[in-house]
Amino acid sequence: MEIELTGDAAEDAALFPRTARLFDYWRSLAPPPCWGGVDLMVLYDIAPQIFVADVGTAGDALTFTYRYVGTRIVTAFGFDATGMTVEQAFEGEYMEQIRDAYLYVVSEKSPQFGVRQQANENREYVRMAVLTVPLFGAGGRVEKIMGLADFSVMEEKSPRHLFSR
Repeated sequence: MEIELTGDAAEDAALFPRTARLFDYWRSLAPPPCWGGVDLMVLYDIAPQIFVADVGTAGDALTFTYRYVGTRIVTAFGFDATGMTVEQAFEGEYMEQIRDAYLYVVSEKSPQFGVRQQANENREYVRMAVLTVPLFGAGGRVEKIMGLADFSVMEEKSPRHLFSR
C-alpha cells in the first residue's frame, strides 16, 4: 500500500512536521501496517500528541475506544479519554466529526488528514491538524486507528480540509 501526498495535500501536510513524521513512520512499517509493528518509543518525541483507538463492534455498528491518549492531547482538552469510547469522550457535532473521520479510515483503509477546531472541556476552541492512519489485523481488517493531533500555531497559510487516499 503506497500512499503519497501530492499538490495541495503535500503542501498542507508540510506545514505540520509532526503529522508528517507519523505518516512517514506509518509508511515505514511492514505492509500492511499493524499495531504489533508499532514501537511508540521510536515516536517518543511526538508521543504526547499521539492517540490510539481500538476498533470494535456493537451489533452492526463499529465502536472506537481509546487505548492511549498522549499527555499533550489530555492537556489541550482538559480530560483523559483513555478507556472511553468516542461517544463517551465527546458530544454533538464534534463526536460526529471524529466518528466520521474514523469510519472513513476503516472503510477506505486509508489515512485521513484534516484541520479542524474543536471545543475543549472549558468550551474554548482548539485548532489542530489531525492525521489518522489505519493499523491492520488478521484478514486485512482495520483493528486500530493511530493518530496525531498537531496543535502548532499556523502563521502564514491556513490549510484546507482534505482527505488523502
